[in-house]
Amino acid sequence: MHSLHSIGRFLVIPIGLACSLHAFADWKFDPAKSDLSATFTDQRTSGNVNHVYHVQNLQGTIDAQGHLSIPLQLSQLDLMNGLPDWVTAMIGSQNADITGTIDPTWFNLSEGQSITRSVPLTFTSHHHSRTQSVDLKMTRMANGNYQVTTARPMFLHANELMKESYSHIILSTLGYQNLAENVPIALDAQITHTQ
Repeated sequence: MHSLHSIGRFLVIPIGLACSLHAFADWKFDPAKSDLSATFTDQRTSGNVNHVYHVQNLQGTIDAQGHLSIPLQLSQLDLMNGLPDWVTAMIGSQNADITGTIDPTWFNLSEGQSITRSVPLTFTSHHHSRTQSVDLKMTRMANGNYQVTTARPMFLHANELMKESYSHIILSTLGYQNLAENVPIALDAQITHTQ
């Protein structure tokens, strides 16, 4: 007859395995509860003016190995809503990506617990690619989902951004005089387990 200790071990193993599989499963952004923002500073003769733009319908995934991928399209940026149709037609479809790798053991956090670590993130577009270390904070929420935020923003350099053919068209149409050197990018995403 099996001892109670042996039966207990038999029951604990599959439970532990299920928890481990859940911790290292794939995760995806909830577009309705996720935001990526960019702050553009227009350096005008009358003084600096900040404009905050947001990416609509933000998509993103984190796979079982911790690979983070955030595909972006220029059309998702809400500043495009203020442009004439002929400008958006001229620009066409423009894509970029933010990628990086986090430690998948972050998903072992207890409810309400947070962790902040420096993670190399790479922003890649048609004309340039730039990697920088960004402080990411992950918090486990009460509903079993997780929140991922930038504890400090990542930055795009204006001179790199202006290499994109569409940048001059957009900024001049919006009336910018001179774009400040750094464009802060902030992430606030809620991620859910992929069913």
